[in-house]
Amino acid sequence: MKHTPGPWTIRNRTNQTPQVWNGTTGIARLDDRHEWPGETEANARLIAAAPDLILALKMFLAQYGGREGDPRERRPEIIAARRAIAKAEREAGR
Repeated sequence: MKHTPGPWTIRNRTNQTPQVWNGTTGIARLDDRHEWPGETEANARLIAAAPDLILALKMFLAQYGGREGDPRERRPEIIAARRAIAKAEREAGR
């Protein structure tokens, strides 16, 4: 795991766009200049949930995923979980 550990939370100070934090460390500041109303907050919630979502996917695969060659590996939910984890953990430049 190379990302900043969770939990991540949202801080939205008056007259500022939402920010995602891990304790005292800022993770992301969202720019809402070109978004639809409510979209910035929804994006902040999704970003803040990312560490929990990855953990849930890994737990799901540990319980229900198969080994290479196992027919369960062809199930759409297993394929989608593996793709989402790979997308989140892909190193820069790949």
